[in-house]
Amino acid sequence: MAENKILKATNSIVSSLDSLDSDERMRAVQAALSILGEGAVSMSNMSNAPRIDETPGAVTGGAMTAKQFFDAKDPKTKIHQLAVAARYREEHLGADASSKDELRQVIKDARRNFDATNFRRDLNNARTKGIFNRGTGRDSAVLSHRGQNFVDTLPDQEAAKKVLSGQRKKKTKRKTKKKAAKKTK
Repeated sequence: MAENKILKATNSIVSSLDSLDSDERMRAVQAALSILGEGAVSMSNMSNAPRIDETPGAVTGGAMTAKQFFDAKDPKTKIHQLAVAARYREEHLGADASSKDELRQVIKDARRNFDATNFRRDLNNARTKGIFNRGTGRDSAVLSHRGQNFVDTLPDQEAAKKVLSGQRKKKTKRKTKKKAAKKTK
């Protein structure tokens, strides 16, 4: 049977780092990569790497994967998918804002299709509905309070519609008494 070098190295690293606290672990990993000439590793460099928490049967320690979050929320439209992805990033990754690439990665991790060609249109439509805040920049999407409440009510579509319908309604002009009297004549 062939030896899995990655698994063997991972087990060795985990056993070495087990006695360190979180900050010490990060420094040790960064130092080891630096010594090997790899430099600092960011999460964007890890986008193609296999994720341990998404391996079937793996223990996730209570953390919900993007796929599990999307399955639980069951978004029906592209706008809803953007909102669910942004909320996932807020709750599980501690993000305040999300870029197009960050939302794309979450949606792909959830095994959903990401519509890159219509992203700008979908984001603007979501801003119009009040799901995302306006004025956060072209490449930055910040989920609004209404958007957070919307995602939190999912998968209950009726409750979610009520959250969005709480948006300000257009003012209607009142007819004055004189105009109403003229129309009756």
